[in-house]
Amino acid sequence: MAFISVNLAGLNILPIPLLDGGHVLFLLIEGARGKPLSVAVRMRLTQIGLVILLAIAGIAVANDVIRKCRSSSASSPAASAP
Repeated sequence: MAFISVNLAGLNILPIPLLDGGHVLFLLIEGARGKPLSVAVRMRLTQIGLVILLAIAGIAVANDVIRKCRSSSASSPAASAP
């Protein structure tokens, strides 16, 4: 259980705008500039972050499906027939 929590914390701190790391990044940018980012810029960066997260989830699901297909075809008797 601790392993899952540590992995989740690691993913959550990534500088992707939808995650906590993205909010920290926004605050650092605002601190460096001395003024907040416009709402339009924050919204666009958040949309990009959503696309990134969906891409990561899609890659993870595709990887799981490919792995499952390979393992089930390797263990089936038809696959070992000449």
